[in-house]
Amino acid sequence: MSNDEALTIGKLQGGVLGQLLEAIFKAPVGSPITPEMKQQAQQVQQQMR
Repeated sequence: MSNDEALTIGKLQGGVLGQLLEAIFKAPVGSPITPEMKQQAQQVQQQMR
């Protein structure tokens, strides 16, 4: 899944999940993304399939 696809799906789903995905994919390199955030994003992606 590309970042654009994930952002589109996130926006379609709306709400917190979309914002979470968007924040993760748009976060600059070296920004403080916690392992918990990455884990949550992976779970969201799995639910979308």
